[in-house]
Amino acid sequence: MSRVLGLDLGSNSIGWALIDEQKEQIIDSGVRVFQEGINRNTSGSEVSKNKDRRDARGARRQNFRYKMRRDTLVNSLKKIGLYPENKDDLQEFFEIDPYEVRKNGLTEKLSLHEFGRALYHISQRRGFKSNRKTASKEDGAIFKGNDNTTGIDSAREQMNKQSCLTIGEYLASIDTGKERRRNRYTLRDWYEQEFEKLWEKQQSFYPDLLTEKEKQHFFKVIFFQRKLRSQKHTVGYCTFEKKKRCAPKSSPVFQYFRILEQINRIRIITDDRINEPLTQEERGILINKLNIVKDLDFKKLKKLLKLPEDTIINLDLDKLLGNNTYYEIQKIFGKPRFAKMTDDEKFNIWHTLHFSNDDEWLCKYARKNWSLNDEEIKKLMRNGIENKPNDGYARLSSKALKKFIPYLEEGLRYDEAAREAGYHHSQVNNNHELFDFLQDPPNIRNPIVQQALFQLKKVINALIQEYGKPDMVRVELARELKLPKDRREKIRIENKQRQTEAEKIRELLKQEMNFIKPERDDVIKYLLWQECNKRDPYSGKFISLAELYSPEYEIEHIIPYSRSLDDSYANKTLCRRDYNKEKGNKTPFEAFGHKPEFEFMVRRVKDFNISGRNGKLAKFQLEKVDEKLSEEFFHRQLNDTAYISRAAAAYLKTVFPKVHIVKGGATAKLRYFWGLNSILSGDIEVKTRDDHRHHAVDALVVANINQPMLHELSVCNKYNINVDFANDNSFPMPWKNFHQQAEKSVNNILVSFFQRNRARGKLHEETNYGEIIDPETGKKTYVVRKPVQALTGKMIRDIVNRETRQVILDRLREKGADITGKKLNIPKETFAEPLFHPKTGHPIKSVRVKVPSTNMIRLYEDRNLFVEPGKNHHIEIFASADKKQKTGYVVTLYEAVQRKKQGLPVINKTPLDKKYPHFVMSLAINDMFLHDMEEKDVDWDQPDITKLSPNLYRVQKMDVNKNIALRYHTITLSDQSDPGALRKIPNTLFGIKVKIDPLGRIGPCYD
Repeated sequence: MSRVLGLDLGSNSIGWALIDEQKEQIIDSGVRVFQEGINRNTSGSEVSKNKDRRDARGARRQNFRYKMRRDTLVNSLKKIGLYPENKDDLQEFFEIDPYEVRKNGLTEKLSLHEFGRALYHISQRRGFKSNRKTASKEDGAIFKGNDNTTGIDSAREQMNKQSCLTIGEYLASIDTGKERRRNRYTLRDWYEQEFEKLWEKQQSFYPDLLTEKEKQHFFKVIFFQRKLRSQKHTVGYCTFEKKKRCAPKSSPVFQYFRILEQINRIRIITDDRINEPLTQEERGILINKLNIVKDLDFKKLKKLLKLPEDTIINLDLDKLLGNNTYYEIQKIFGKPRFAKMTDDEKFNIWHTLHFSNDDEWLCKYARKNWSLNDEEIKKLMRNGIENKPNDGYARLSSKALKKFIPYLEEGLRYDEAAREAGYHHSQVNNNHELFDFLQDPPNIRNPIVQQALFQLKKVINALIQEYGKPDMVRVELARELKLPKDRREKIRIENKQRQTEAEKIRELLKQEMNFIKPERDDVIKYLLWQECNKRDPYSGKFISLAELYSPEYEIEHIIPYSRSLDDSYANKTLCRRDYNKEKGNKTPFEAFGHKPEFEFMVRRVKDFNISGRNGKLAKFQLEKVDEKLSEEFFHRQLNDTAYISRAAAAYLKTVFPKVHIVKGGATAKLRYFWGLNSILSGDIEVKTRDDHRHHAVDALVVANINQPMLHELSVCNKYNINVDFANDNSFPMPWKNFHQQAEKSVNNILVSFFQRNRARGKLHEETNYGEIIDPETGKKTYVVRKPVQALTGKMIRDIVNRETRQVILDRLREKGADITGKKLNIPKETFAEPLFHPKTGHPIKSVRVKVPSTNMIRLYEDRNLFVEPGKNHHIEIFASADKKQKTGYVVTLYEAVQRKKQGLPVINKTPLDKKYPHFVMSLAINDMFLHDMEEKDVDWDQPDITKLSPNLYRVQKMDVNKNIALRYHTITLSDQSDPGALRKIPNTLFGIKVKIDPLGRIGPCYD
């Protein structure tokens, strides 16, 4: 094997390095940077890039369907005389009070147009209908209501209190002077019941017209709701049975499989049992119990199996998951009836619940086929069968699960059962022919991963074209790629909480211990002190805060770092210096297990104030540490089972026969050992993340990681943190002058930025504006209507109507606001009571506000409708005849799209001003620019990178005032105060536009 490609694949970057092991040579390296596959809101949470577009499309479709349903209803009403044929009579029709006729129609005869008006109004306000498969937390808010809107529960209570027959009668009874009728959530069922009652009553007056056939027709027109499209096609395929879809996690088959798999992983430690699995009798008891409960914590498990309270269980979990599906079915049907059910009956019940979309249909089905009463129906509707962690789909199909189960019932672990069932993970995805180049990646329903794989395709295919296929690919995957969104979000929140806690500890240390700048280890020391209840787990001595930060106490790795390479918090505790010295390079068991005091150490660890104390306790009691570490470490490095790891590896294996996945832990250690941190930071101890090229440094390390090296890392017992590992024989450089080659290769990198300048996207802002003549100034101005509750101090001063403005200012004065000051503050509850116009007496609910703007866009020639343009697409720069003066024209995305629609070039090179006849260049976000250089300074055939790199910048942003922000190509920071930032206007911009391909090769760009 000769040529190896190392890849550092992240959420928004790809670092790559191609080496030749036989020639001991770095062939090339580079970095590709692209935008993350998701957006983040102001709190940092992930938001799909397609969300805004999807929401807008959904609103358009909903509006279209409403209009289609309305037009169908109008045509049906006209056919039987319930709607005016003549347009001149429409005003009179719509002046009929719909609430009054809906109320009166329950007891008296309505005219045909009055009844038509009632039906028309019901079709407009037909209430909320939940879908079992789309119900969410928002459904709960609809029932409970919020500050501004009455909830369904409250509305139902009021209807019952007033003995109203229908929702229409209830709404008609509301005093509109005190309360809004429409400001409440309602249910679809209420309107359907009202329709039935109204039709029945009016049918008695018009029996020949309002027939049963017409009733069914109108009911369908008014209440029709399109069924959700099936999403079966989005369910993934089984890992082993390639033609079978994955099984739902709520399936009884998967629930039972999960119970067995958990139990088979259990190992216990007691006085007379060391790391033993459960006995067959214990397994049987536990399986039967978990099959009827939602979950089982370890305290109850020990009691159930009659194990000692101090029994140590190896699983790093809070509890075991049970058969949630059977647990929920049992709650609905009752224990006696559930106990008599066969497995097939239980499965059929789950199957019906899982595939049913309609609550109404399910209720009728349950009454007829399962003989459920009202109370049981309520439980059925509230079932939590598909609540987390039982929602979604497993990675295996029902067929594969059923093959696994017999072997799991025998007590085999998952990997052993897989082999017995005829499956093996190493054989997955190997049955295909290799392509010459990467094809489009599979559709992975994870936008971060999808974006990264598309960029990986660009880089890999460019590398193959330039250098041919490497013999092997090694990939390091960033953590954020491996996890699903909810897990990434949970980690983000936990990290934020830890950061907040760390800041509090730093402030405490500054105040109480006079620290000038507490370091990370100082914070960890404090956290460990809290964890062990301020008592040294080894000596048992209580530790004061002053002693904690004296040389007497040290942070200690439970399993020696030199042997585990585990520097995580989970492998750390506090230790007095003399004990730490005695422990040396041994585990607690190796150092003290033969002494009586070890029992007391173990007891103190059991009292640790943490949820994960079992993990540290297991480390304290671990006996055959080298054997365990050697096996686990290597498999942990090369057999990462996370979903994205498999997806990325499978994708690369469509081209390369040998693909290895490497975790970042080994990369970080070897990068330090080989002194590569110093290439960018100048310090062997510090890795800089402020330079995009650090991804290429990691890729160089990944390319040189091999199996013997990983074994050496796992079994090494000569490690000393103070030794300079760049010179240590345990981890020598890959070859003699590797560091010099690495430094030269990294310094020659021109960072490649992915640029998407398509004339597509959100063309303008969503708010619509009108154009008027300002009655006070006589000038044209734009206006927008705002609810009074949404007004700010500045908006109040810009209210168009003078009388309305004065009414609001008077209200502010009543509430104690200073209306003469420059800044107008609005006290709370200012608009709690209604405002009324002094002339008309009408309530003031919204007002028109003036909006100063110079770049509004008129959407339609025949309508007074304006919008603000959205993002800027590019800036076009022109120069004077002598090329000493320059100007620029900022082109919005809206304007770029209009040019494209008209068949014109998106970039206009035709001068707009005779003073500036020469087109210089256009610049868009992420365009590359050689600052302060001329084309004559560059040899495009053999460019001098050392000369070009210091002058290479990318366009970071631009604004309507023609300000252009540039950022040095290697800098990751984005603040304007950070290094590597330039601010220019067209007249001060001097240089040439260039392009950088996915491999970092530079070339001219003349657009």
